[in-house]
Amino acid sequence: MPKTPAFTGLLDTYSGASVAYSFRRLSSSYTGAAIRVRRSSDNAEQDFGFVNNVLDTASLLTFCGAGNGFVTTWYDQSGNTKNIIQTSAVNQPRIVSSGVLQTDGSKPTIYFDGLNDNLANASVPLNTYISLYLVSKATTAKPFFIEHSENANNGNGFAHYGSIAAAWNFARSSLFNYAVGTSNWAGSLRILSTLIYNSTIRNYYKNSIVQSNGTTVGSLLSNTSLTTSLNIFSRNGSSVFSEGNLQELIIYNDTTGTNKTGIESNINTFYTIY
Repeated sequence: MPKTPAFTGLLDTYSGASVAYSFRRLSSSYTGAAIRVRRSSDNAEQDFGFVNNVLDTASLLTFCGAGNGFVTTWYDQSGNTKNIIQTSAVNQPRIVSSGVLQTDGSKPTIYFDGLNDNLANASVPLNTYISLYLVSKATTAKPFFIEHSENANNGNGFAHYGSIAAAWNFARSSLFNYAVGTSNWAGSLRILSTLIYNSTIRNYYKNSIVQSNGTTVGSLLSNTSLTTSLNIFSRNGSSVFSEGNLQELIIYNDTTGTNKTGIESNINTFYTIY
């Protein structure tokens, strides 16, 4: 009988991620769960891992029954154990709605309601320079996808901030360093967003196509001056929440973007975005 080929995940080919969250298995060395879910019927919680390297949705749906399922923890597959969590029930994003799995493009997704949902980790060490890959769909006109900050005014974020479509380093005397993109990200389609941000490049890519070359205004914010908190679909210390779906988020403390094409190809092969 022929042997089953060994599994090779995205992180096996492109190692060194700072954080990596997904509903597919990203690394052959990762043996933990994908998510932890609370069900609405009795508030019981349970971890769910992978079957054939994708989320065990059958067990998840059995656990939730006819009720709702809310994500309390999305586990980090990078090996750095920087899980993003939400302990408050009213702020937990949904993955099962009335017994039906939330999906986008037939793949599982977390749904953030735009009212008070978010996931966060108070100690994610991201560099000022990064390469970021995000599979999402925003229904908020000007969404905050991720934000890494000390409060509502000072920090780093991948967001449509005012007239700026992809900001990394914002506020502090209203000085920005950013990549300019499309004016509105809200819509019915998933987007693979890529941000390559370093001392000379601030490029935002939508579905592998560059939207613009970067513009620099003001001085860079250093994470050494930030009390760091990674927030998903919200801003730290504010009432700004974004509505939409999130399926995968991978961040490298990598200033070059050397592996951008290969990483995007791997993501698109799985999700069929463009």
